[in-house]
Amino acid sequence: MHRMQLVHLYSTLSTLPTLTSEASYRFFPQIKLLFEIADTAEVYEADGMNRPVSTIPSSITVMSARPFTLKGAPLQGNLPQGIIATMSGYDDMDYAQCPYLYYVINDGPFLGFTWHVNGPIISLEYDVHTFPYPPGALTATIGISNTYDLERSGWVGSPGFHGCAGKQPYRSSLYDFTLPFHAEIISKKETSFGVTIETNSDDAHAVRVTDSDTGVNYSIGKTAEGAYVSYTFVKAQNVTLDWKPDGVGNIHFLARYRGYESRFLHPLIN
Repeated sequence: MHRMQLVHLYSTLSTLPTLTSEASYRFFPQIKLLFEIADTAEVYEADGMNRPVSTIPSSITVMSARPFTLKGAPLQGNLPQGIIATMSGYDDMDYAQCPYLYYVINDGPFLGFTWHVNGPIISLEYDVHTFPYPPGALTATIGISNTYDLERSGWVGSPGFHGCAGKQPYRSSLYDFTLPFHAEIISKKETSFGVTIETNSDDAHAVRVTDSDTGVNYSIGKTAEGAYVSYTFVKAQNVTLDWKPDGVGNIHFLARYRGYESRFLHPLIN
């Protein structure tokens, strides 16, 4: 199944999309995704996406010129699930190339997810050998929120930044690099969690992570390319992440987090 509307596919060896302006899409950039489609890979446009429970795909890719929210429903029958996700084409999901933004292998009921994709693409790969179950319903809407669920693993990132080695961040006239970035990562109960942060910013544009209840905070000005720093928060409920862009999009950040009380496993946060 391949659902195409404004998305155009080309069979080449390049795997990361670029955003370009063309006359046929005068008001919004157009996405060109370059990869070969496998038999069980599915590609969707985010706007209006509604994939019900059906077949078991090897991977699903969702694209949009504008940032979007992707929601995955819990599995029927309280079944477990294994998923990884990257901001790349499905054929560039090797961890050596692109970091896993989401990595879940759980032995209990899969509770679903809500991802705020601040870029043009997200790909999901399912562990169909260990968990041979159809994924829950997937829906997508245009636009993202600044509120994140601390009780489930997830990520927060600057516009267009994917973390893929040797690749430039995605660029688009639809990304805002002028307004201060603010995210709230919250939980209904006290949750201990770990966070990793990668950024090429400087002290004047540092990423600041703060426990609003205790005042504990960390400021990260710059990390080595492809490297990250790690922090642990104990019994947190209200965490904020703030970042000041440079106005032109030359700096970026990526923060990944996981609540320690969950049964999720993450390769970067032990």
